[in-house]
Amino acid sequence: MTLASSPRQFSGRFIIHSRPASLRPFLAAVCCCLFSSSVFAAQGTPQRDATALSFLKQVLTAAGGSSVVGGITDFTASGSITYSWAGASVQGNATIKSRGAGQFRIDSQMPGGTWSMIVSNGAGVLNLPDGTGSAIAYLNTLNVGNLTLPIIRIYAATQDTSATVIDDGIVPLGSGQAHQITIQQNLSSTVDPTGQFSRDTKRDYFFDPSSFLILQVQDTDPSNNAAVNWGFQHVVGFSNYQLSNGISVPLSISESVNGQSTWSLGLTSVTFNSGLIDSDFQF
Repeated sequence: MTLASSPRQFSGRFIIHSRPASLRPFLAAVCCCLFSSSVFAAQGTPQRDATALSFLKQVLTAAGGSSVVGGITDFTASGSITYSWAGASVQGNATIKSRGAGQFRIDSQMPGGTWSMIVSNGAGVLNLPDGTGSAIAYLNTLNVGNLTLPIIRIYAATQDTSATVIDDGIVPLGSGQAHQITIQQNLSSTVDPTGQFSRDTKRDYFFDPSSFLILQVQDTDPSNNAAVNWGFQHVVGFSNYQLSNGISVPLSISESVNGQSTWSLGLTSVTFNSGLIDSDFQF
């Protein structure tokens, strides 16, 4: 079997393009300060629906409790991964590490070698089995926490009074219904004068109305292709929740981009607060 030869085929999520070098220090600073009130001071008064915040409190309770979720500093998970490459399903093993809001890596041991996606505080790289690497679009590094354990971002949004939290009510989802909550960070005009970076952080979360578990997260990935209007519809789905150290964890995770499946994860092991450090996320 011939595996994908391009990083773009590795996963629709990680769309590769570069940013001007002059922007990189600014972008890294923004990502380092995710959910920091000093940087994310709202441009005006953010909308924070009382019904949405009340619902998210129930979500955190269902996940194990606000204090338990808030106490997560890092997590490590492992299991199987299946990529959709050039119309074929290719299986391998994956190890995931995440620390705080800005550090994440996934190492996939595939038949053709190891693929590694690493993000650390606003910078990211996709390392290929042949030893080469490609930069990950900055805007795609903002959302890494949503890939495996989005409850961490939910907790942060309830604590950050500068974040927009909107109750969209009950909406159709698949063959059923879900409770939709929209969350967006609001950077200060000092670091985001046009408001574009703030808008880029907008995420739609869909919850089971009865169990309060996260079913799906949706956002829009940017595109440098002028033929593609603004970007790609990116969806990550979560299911098969099990308790791990008192925290409800989704063991089945799947991703699609513009309706096309890109990968699915089946986790078999999850550990929290093992003491990950910066060197675990070196490129």
